[in-house]
Formats: sequence, C-alpha cells, structure tokens
Amino acid sequence: MSEIQKKVYDALIPANENLEVLTKTFVVDGYKVVAQHNPARAVSSGAKLDKATIAKRKCFLCKENRPVDQPSVIYNENFEILKNPFPILKKHLTIPLMRHERQEILPHIATMLDLSKDLPDFDLLYNGPKCGASAPDHMHFQAVQTGLMPLDEKSLSEFDIVDGEIRNFGRKCLVFVGSDKEAICKQYRELYNKLEIKEDEWEPRMNIVAHYIPSANIWNVWVFPRDKHRPSYYEQGRMISPGVIDMAGILVFPKPDDFEDVDESMIRQIYKEVSL
Repeated sequence: MSEIQKKVYDALIPANENLEVLTKTFVVDGYKVVAQHNPARAVSSGAKLDKATIAKRKCFLCKENRPVDQPSVIYNENFEILKNPFPILKKHLTIPLMRHERQEILPHIATMLDLSKDLPDFDLLYNGPKCGASAPDHMHFQAVQTGLMPLDEKSLSEFDIVDGEIRNFGRKCLVFVGSDKEAICKQYRELYNKLEIKEDEWEPRMNIVAHYIPSANIWNVWVFPRDKHRPSYYEQGRMISPGVIDMAGILVFPKPDDFEDVDESMIRQIYKEVSL
C-alpha cells in the first residue's frame, strides 16, 4: 500500500461506510447498468451552473468555505483529498486543487495518472465543466474504490474494442492502455485536439476514468466524449444529470419517481443523447 493511500484509508474512508441507497440492475445491450436512488445527490444533479449563479455563490471546494473539521490529505502540495460529502458509492473521494482555478483537465492529465498510481485501489474520475461537474469553476477530481462501478467488472478483453473505441456499448467510449505515462498523455492530447470545443466553453466535453494496475504496471484510461450536458428528460422535470460515474454504469436518480420509472429504454435514451 502506498503511503498516500494509507493516509487516505486512515483519515477519510471510515466516514463513508454508512451509505444506504436503493438500486435496480439492468442489462442493456449486453452490459450491466445500475440505477441508483440517491436523494442526497439532488444538490449536485440539480445544481445551476450558469455564469451568474456561479459568480454569486461561494466556491464550496475552496478551503475557506469548507467545514473547518473536514479531514483532508495533501497530495503533492497541489491537491487535497477529501471525503465526498454526498457520496454515490462507499469510499467516494473528492480531490480539489488547492488554488481556485477552473475545471480543466489538460494541464492536469499527468497528475490524474500519478494519482491513480498512488491510489491503486481507486478509479480516478474527471467530470468536464459541462459533463457532471457541480463546481466547474474549481479544478477537481473524484475517486471511488475500484470494483464498485460496472465498468470495472469486465476485463478490457471482454469489450468489443476496435481502434481504441468500445463498440456496441450504448455510449461512445475510447480506451488508452499502456505503461508509459508520457505516451498515454500524448495520446490523450491528440484526442483532445480532435474534439470540438463548444461556443463559450474552454475544453471539449468529456468524462474520464483512470486506473493503474500495479501487477501489470499499466494504466487503463477510459474517455467518454460528450455532446449534451443533460438529456431531454431533465428538461421534462426529471433530475437526471450524468457525470462520470453515470457514464461508467451507475445512473443516479435523486427523485423517487424517476427511479421508479427507469427502464432499459430510458437508459438507452439517456446515453444516446449525452454521448458524442
């Protein structure tokens, strides 16, 4: 166990052990998807992210605005590892930059890989500013224990992957695999530069999962290029706002009626609308 991982387990993990949520499991086009009813996530799923609202509120990821007793673990003097106050899964962490800078992955993709190596029991997660990040004004990652998301339940060899893209998956997903961190960063930048940046935004829409496997000395990196921030169901009053954990197979429904109504057809439609 790495030194940083030991600190995380000692200081942060016990606080997230009591998560209780309702779930329903579906198999959609051959892949497992879990619907989760989690009322506490309404704060994030329903967050207003327009510029005026962001400008008016205090940033809840800045240290001065967080609870004074919230435990943290410092990482490389730039990031803090915190327990997520509204967890989707047990052992759910939030990892904000220690200075207030906008959510932007390109300057920090190497750090994401470093974090995943130093926390090998965890999947490192990134939500783009218009892809599930409830604080698009403050750079942060998340992390969840490996094995808790459906994405982790199959080895890469079990996916239908052609030219680095998973086919017949219901949502667009590209995969990078390798032991050379710089090579993976280069591959990622090449993809980044090919994707459209929408008007008034500063990076292509995407979600990212990164996991390091010590026994094989390789990283697995999944990139979900995104089109829409939220599906049309949201405009119809349903609180469905997919982020990276949703794209990895756990769709979160804060409202009980939405959770009761979910079926395979709804799942397909959500992924179809928000994926590139």
